Formats: sequence, C-alpha cells, structure tokens
Amino acid sequence: MFVQDQEHSVGNYIADADGNVLLDVYNQIASIAVGYNNPRILRAAASPDWARYALCTPSQPSRLARLTRAIVRS
Repeated sequence: MFVQDQEHSVGNYIADADGNVLLDVYNQIASIAVGYNNPRILRAAASPDWARYALCTPSQPSRLARLTRAIVRS
C-alpha cells in the first residue's frame, strides 16, 4: 500500500509516508503538468479570490469565468 505524504511531495516528485521520494509518472495525473505544492497555486489558493472561486457553483458561469480570469492573472 502506498501512503502519500502530500506535504513533502514537490514538483513531479511524490513522497511517501516512509520518506521515499519518487518521480510520479502516473499516480496523480494533474501533478504531471502542475506539480505538487506549486508555489503559484499555493499563493492563489491562499487568496480571497480562490475561496470565492471554490464556493462558486457551475450554475453561475459568468461569475466563474470572471473569477477564473482574476486568479490566472495573479
């Protein structure tokens, strides 16, 4: 069983609970492009805009598009 250590996973490398660090080529497919603990994503996630974005539902597409543009620009 593989238990991921999310806090110590960085970039395209995934860490496990035993401290091993491995190149992640499949486990989290989104991480391949973005990377674990990406500093830009972490900064965006700490912003009030991100909180509003997370609470926005797909039933409000105009608001979602506006928030997406604001977050991507930052």
